[in-house]
Amino acid sequence: MDNDQALAILVVKRDAVNAAINGLNRYRQEAENWKDTAKTAQMDAVKADATTVGADLAAWDGSDS
Repeated sequence: MDNDQALAILVVKRDAVNAAINGLNRYRQEAENWKDTAKTAQMDAVKADATTVGADLAAWDGSDS
């Protein structure tokens, strides 16, 4: 593996964790105005991004407490 290949792997991981964080923050800020299907879709997207970096959010239910 050369430097470019290593960097490419890390960039994918960084992008996924940033997308998960941004998606979760968006969910927290806007979900009260969304229909249930939109909430589910957003949660699924966050969970998928988190899985890419090895974070298991399967138990996340979208609640604040």
